[in-house]
Amino acid sequence: MAKRQKSRQKSDARYQELKFMLEERKRKLEENQRLRLGSLSDRHKGPLDTVEQAKSDMQDDLDFALVQMEADALNRTNDALYRLEQGTYGNCFECGVEIPQARLKALPLAIRCRDCADNSEQQEERERQVTRKAAS
Repeated sequence: MAKRQKSRQKSDARYQELKFMLEERKRKLEENQRLRLGSLSDRHKGPLDTVEQAKSDMQDDLDFALVQMEADALNRTNDALYRLEQGTYGNCFECGVEIPQARLKALPLAIRCRDCADNSEQQEERERQVTRKAAS
């Protein structure tokens, strides 16, 4: 009985720590998006010469790409929070083993344990090599 309760407390502590980490990540991503979108709309004040317009357009393109990347990260963070509530966050999609806390802290959106991630990357590299050979 005491062992079961200790395991549950550990699980509850892991849940709380992971939830805090993901919610903090979500908050930062949302704040970054607000600031970046605000700077996009505030930037276009007054007439610009050709060089200034080109620089402004390049900066807009860069900021827009960053907003898109942050939106993707925000969506993946929301998915991770959903999986956390469902009890599946922190478990490898491939083998089901619990992903170590240190890996989740370093890569909060990790969906695979290190071994499965390595295997997946090796498989992807083999597929790229086959594709390159076929294209040659």
